[in-house]
Amino acid sequence: MRLNIKVADSVCISRCHMGRRYTLECQPNPGRQEIQQSIDGSISKVFLKSHPKDNRANGELVKFLKKHFSKEVKIISGFTSKRKLIEVRDGN
Repeated sequence: MRLNIKVADSVCISRCHMGRRYTLECQPNPGRQEIQQSIDGSISKVFLKSHPKDNRANGELVKFLKKHFSKEVKIISGFTSKRKLIEVRDGN
């Protein structure tokens, strides 16, 4: 199944008191761990090595994005979905 991703999906959608919120799409278990970026440099898709079972892919996503942004990352919604709303906190 091929998923179409719009550039707007990966752009910061809001700024809250704790940081910035982004929507992105995750692809668990493709055998690689990488971030696919769109032309403007924003994240459009994240590929994860882990299976979605037992919350492993979500844990890997948080660790991977924490390393990428060098800031605290939290999943706000989409715990059982490929489309996630994440929050990147300011002032680590």
